[in-house]
Amino acid sequence: MRVFSLLCLAAIGLSPLATAQTVADPAQENKKIVRLTIDSDLDDPTLIRPARLADGYETWLVPDDFPAHAFAGKPNVTGGVVFGRFLSFDLHIGADDKVTRCEPSPGSADYTDLLEQACRLIQDRGHFMHGIDSSGQPQPGKRAMTLRFVIVASGQDHGPSPAPYPAGYRNSPPVLNNRELLVLPSGTLVPPRDSASIWVDIDERGRVKRCRIARQGTGSDTGDALLCRKMETARFEPAVGPDGKKVAARSHFVTFTEQGKMEPMRMEAGE
Repeated sequence: MRVFSLLCLAAIGLSPLATAQTVADPAQENKKIVRLTIDSDLDDPTLIRPARLADGYETWLVPDDFPAHAFAGKPNVTGGVVFGRFLSFDLHIGADDKVTRCEPSPGSADYTDLLEQACRLIQDRGHFMHGIDSSGQPQPGKRAMTLRFVIVASGQDHGPSPAPYPAGYRNSPPVLNNRELLVLPSGTLVPPRDSASIWVDIDERGRVKRCRIARQGTGSDTGDALLCRKMETARFEPAVGPDGKKVAARSHFVTFTEQGKMEPMRMEAGE
């Protein structure tokens, strides 16, 4: 009987091995991914440095932390993604560097069990930094977060690509006239830092309208406040648009160094 079956398979051009492959469970070829992302680094306009998560927060949560229904639902096959569920919430961080609560957005209210589990694990595993106001005083803050539960097809381990960064203003960038402001007093930077950076919004007259500490600050609240205080007297040649008119520039990147170290650098980004 077995010989007869093999002869039948051969007659229609199939091998026993090919038959075995057709019954493999496709779910075994897919991979579950949990991704924690920050929606914005500029959440609170009253702070010059927002409350922050420590580097490496992307690794704080893994698929085994959550029940099976986190990955259950209607399949959504697109670009190598078999299933995706995105939950949004606000993570509140106190002035003492501790998480005080997680607040789900209205669209994520049906999955409070998943968000509560995520919040508990973030509190246990994470490290955080309070925000500061313009005087350098510690302040509570919140971060807009997204928790993604994704199943990707075999060979697509990276999951969905993040949204592209907004395009810049694509014109002549602003130029700082009083570049001596970019030199910090010795001892301002906490080792091993050799530079510190900020984002500034500059109006069409070349005046700084808002200052925010970039990811690489000085390492101290007092030092970070000094960076933005220096920008109060900064004077820029305004950005120039394609039509030759002076325009405002958002999120212009400025870097400081200490006295006696390398020449201050400046980079531009924004719109």
